[in-house]
Amino acid sequence: MVDLNMKVFENFTFKEIIGEVPPLGSEMKIKLENEFSILKKNLENKNQTELQEILQEQIKIKLELDRLSGAMALSQPKMQMFTEFLTKYIDTIESRLKQI
Repeated sequence: MVDLNMKVFENFTFKEIIGEVPPLGSEMKIKLENEFSILKKNLENKNQTELQEILQEQIKIKLELDRLSGAMALSQPKMQMFTEFLTKYIDTIESRLKQI
């Protein structure tokens, strides 16, 4: 069972992703894009160890999202949007690790 209070990125929890509130919409997408931009910028100040820790944490979160994505009762478009941003964030972390 997934911890519903587990953070996905910094300002979202699993509860918000799999729940009806907040609803999927342009406001949520904008918040998610802003969050991604901030997180991406914050990676510049991280050392290799910190980046590896963040990467492992995000991979764990992605695995949980992937596991839940098949549940028909959940909003598939909402799950897909978060999965896409999470995949992009993981790719960004991996790219940053290669630069160090």
